Amino acid sequence: MVSHRMNAENWQNARIQWESEPTASYAQVADSFGVSKALVGRKAKEQGWQKRLSADVAADRAHEIAASEFTHSAIGQPGQAPVVDANRSGIRPGLPTVSSGVPVDQARAAAAASAVGRRAEVEIRHGQEHAAARSLLYGAMKSRDFESTKQAKLALESLKILHDLERRAWRLDASPANALPAVSITINRRSRAKDNT
Repeated sequence: MVSHRMNAENWQNARIQWESEPTASYAQVADSFGVSKALVGRKAKEQGWQKRLSADVAADRAHEIAASEFTHSAIGQPGQAPVVDANRSGIRPGLPTVSSGVPVDQARAAAAASAVGRRAEVEIRHGQEHAAARSLLYGAMKSRDFESTKQAKLALESLKILHDLERRAWRLDASPANALPAVSITINRRSRAKDNT
């Protein structure tokens, strides 16, 4: 790691990045700016850094954006192979970009919007990949080719594993605001020997 001095603007950008990305860690910020994790932690404590966007809120907003923007265009015409751009997002979220010279409130809003937008891109890509895999499976079933069906099944299983990993990393299923509360049932059983005495 190359250590260098951080000026006030760099610290402001580091703070905005950390506060605006629900999954950001001090280590990520330290790597991004070439300083130690301990220094970032100390500065965060001194300045009272607080997360401004929770994983739940970011996930809910991303779900809304993805639901409004996703279309089944990835399926295409019957017999046509769907096109999916798998290189748009990484499995693990990074830090949002902060422009220099922008007022702090605007920079925070832009960084938060970036965090939500990147999650929405993942959601949309998942929808497109799901539609493409479904199309592949339907085509294999229609052709009644056992090998093609096996390949489609393997592709779907692999895609599910990848999606589960990405959803965990991006905290897309953290706990939606509309989720039902957990139900707990407790059964107390008394011994028959105690009842007869």
